[in-house]
Order: sequence, then structure tokens, then C-alpha cells
Amino acid sequence: VAKVSTFGDELSSISWLPVLVDPPESYLPWDASQTSVVARSDAVRPLGDLWLASSSSRILDGQVQDQSLTRVFGWHKPVNLYALVTQLGALGALDSSSEMSYRQTMALAVPTLYRSIDTALASPAPDAADDGASEAALEALREQPCIWVGSGFVRPAVTALVSPLSLQPHLYVVSADLQSFGSLLRR
Repeated sequence: VAKVSTFGDELSSISWLPVLVDPPESYLPWDASQTSVVARSDAVRPLGDLWLASSSSRILDGQVQDQSLTRVFGWHKPVNLYALVTQLGALGALDSSSEMSYRQTMALAVPTLYRSIDTALASPAPDAADDGASEAALEALREQPCIWVGSGFVRPAVTALVSPLSLQPHLYVVSADLQSFGSLLRR
């Protein structure tokens, strides 16, 4: 077991994993300054986490089928709260587009991201290495567009979960399909 751990530690300490350099999908938050084609495993998330962590992590260019490797790299654990909140902030900072493809993409991506944040917040064991960064990022979201209203992101201060009137741009109503995230959106 010690040899496997040592080997895993060695694999984790060097940049060797192939990563995507360009965003594979439109409207995906992406750090264009990251041009290296390889990265360390602690800076990489698997392709399945693309919409959850692309703004703060490099994305693996390929698939890892071996469960032992996913454990060694920590990819069996959900994306941490800080990365999720950072992703939401990055999505909200994108230029809103009136294009139908943008609205369709966000209609799929946002509920998945909200669900992951909700799960992370409900987790009884916060990440010990977080050191309060997640709560600070969550607090910062209060002033940023991060509530999806079907056509774009708006600041929490101008949203209501329920309202008989839509008074846009002064008050937006959260769409019915996101009402299930009410406890998250109230935070």
C-alpha cells in the first residue's frame, strides 16, 4: 500500500496529464492564459466536471476509466464548493447573449451547477484546506449576477422567488424550473 501511495504522490507532483487548451463548448468560462498542454493532477478535473469547474481547473483531455487512478487523483470526490462558486461567478460574468443557443446551454448547465452547490453546502464535512475561501466566495456572489432568470444572470438583490408581477429590470422572478433551489437562492 505504501508503494502505491508513493507512486500516486509522484504522479500527482508532476505535470503530465494532457489537458484541453481551448474551451470545447460555447459560453464555457475559460482561462485563456492557460496554454500548457499538460498539468498536475491537483489542478485538473475530469471532462465530466467541465461545467462545474472550467473556470478554476484545467480539464483533462481524455477519459480515465481506472477507478484506482481516479482515487489517486482525488477525482472520485465531488468538485469543492470554492470551485463551484467560482464557476457560478464566472458564468454570471459572461456577457449575456440573446442567442437561443446561449439560453439553451445555460438552461442545462445552471441547474446542474446549482444542484452541486446545494449538495456541497449540505455536506457535513467541509474541505479542511478551504480555510474560509468558499464562504468568502459565496458572500461575494451576493453582489454579482449569479441568479439565472431564463435570459441571463442577475444580481440576487433584484430577484424574487415568487412575485405576481415581473418588473424587469428592477425585479426578476426566478423561473419555475429553478424554484427547487429556493433554499440555495435565499442564501
